[in-house]
Amino acid sequence: MRSTNPEVLMIIRCLKKKSKETGGALWTVLAKKFEKSKHKRVSVNLSRINRYTNENEKVVVPGKVLGAGILEHKIFIAAFSFSKEARRKIEEVGGECLTIPRIVEKYPTNSGIKIIE
Repeated sequence: MRSTNPEVLMIIRCLKKKSKETGGALWTVLAKKFEKSKHKRVSVNLSRINRYTNENEKVVVPGKVLGAGILEHKIFIAAFSFSKEARRKIEEVGGECLTIPRIVEKYPTNSGIKIIE
């Protein structure tokens, strides 16, 4: 079933457009993940992000970032949404919470960006 959420549709269009412009396969993969049902979107705890990332890495979560766990290093995270606690913990260590369109604009070649599910 196709999403009717205008925000999700805007994200999908943005990702597909950037994929065509840059040839970046990551943007195509993310667009397909957002085309799935809302119920199939992921929720990722900070503990998992902390485990699989290093200082100053760029991460995309095709869903929601939750605040369970500890974040020990500065990272740049783009996600569909963030819990208040997750946002607080990310910013507390000097990291940055980004929207999906913002990370696409900031890093159009998608070099060095990880998808965490």
